[in-house]
Amino acid sequence: MKRIAIVWPGFTGYMDACWRELGKRHQVRIWIEPSRYEQNFDGSELAGLDWRRVERGGESGAVDEIRAFAPDAMLVCGWSTPLAIAAGAAKMNCRNVIAFDMPWERTLRKFVAKWALWPKLRHFDAAFVPGSRSAKYARWLGFKTVVEGSNPSGWERFSHVERAERVEGFLYVGRLVEEKGLDVLLSAYEKYRRATSSPWTLDIVGTGNKIISALDGVNALGFVMPSEMPHVMSRHAALVLPSKWEPWGISAMEAMSAGLVTIASDACGFTDDAEPTIKFRSGDVDALCNAMMQVHSMTMEERAAAGDNGRRQAEKYSAAKWAERFESVMEMVGA
Repeated sequence: MKRIAIVWPGFTGYMDACWRELGKRHQVRIWIEPSRYEQNFDGSELAGLDWRRVERGGESGAVDEIRAFAPDAMLVCGWSTPLAIAAGAAKMNCRNVIAFDMPWERTLRKFVAKWALWPKLRHFDAAFVPGSRSAKYARWLGFKTVVEGSNPSGWERFSHVERAERVEGFLYVGRLVEEKGLDVLLSAYEKYRRATSSPWTLDIVGTGNKIISALDGVNALGFVMPSEMPHVMSRHAALVLPSKWEPWGISAMEAMSAGLVTIASDACGFTDDAEPTIKFRSGDVDALCNAMMQVHSMTMEERAAAGDNGRRQAEKYSAAKWAERFESVMEMVGA
């Protein structure tokens, strides 16, 4: 049994199952710091885990706690938050693994990052990333040891969703921000409603600075606790992720676990590793409208087959698979 320290930015609604699975095999302790992407979780999803909250200014004390824990391996998510920087630079006498989802892009910023980030990245022995796009970036940054599969699919929470036989409706789950392509989604949905005499509704789950305009058939549900999301998924036939920029796509993988038909833009990183039911060109309103029409026109058998295919792909990203992959990282770096 190894001692594993985890440093993570913000509460999440999807990593707890992974940490629990790893905790069945090793002694795991988690330090969580505030994040600008943090949702309105209350920490209840972490019940039973050995974790503590690190507020701003408490990084030094947290580093002392981690050092006293004497981990064999430390997993740090990201390289830009105060605790991640402090923990990464501290001498822990253990193997350090960094997790990030940034994808490779042919931009000046990505080119310069190889050298600009070296002072932070040189402290890490391996990179743990979601898929092929981020793996390419990790290798560009200089990592020799790169393991894919760092983002789970929520299999444990969503795979047992009981769905009504004739369930209908589209669903969006995510932050309400420009990069998520909500303007594309709403425009496509308007065209879709005009093209059919019996349109499905579109429910939008999430919070952010993007105002959802009042449109017929569109329901803004706001923030939903992770424990309630399986029920929300069960009431819909398809999830749409229209992102203009998306390193991975957690909500799409959760929907696939739940057996929903999935429509995703090609900007979503997961589409290179786990094909959605329909992939369309990011920003293309007509293509998204056509995808929604295609799903609307599917028979029950076709939708069931698409859902089953999604479940098979999502199971590969279960919490148990996540724990196995992290153990393989530790073996590769000699932790």
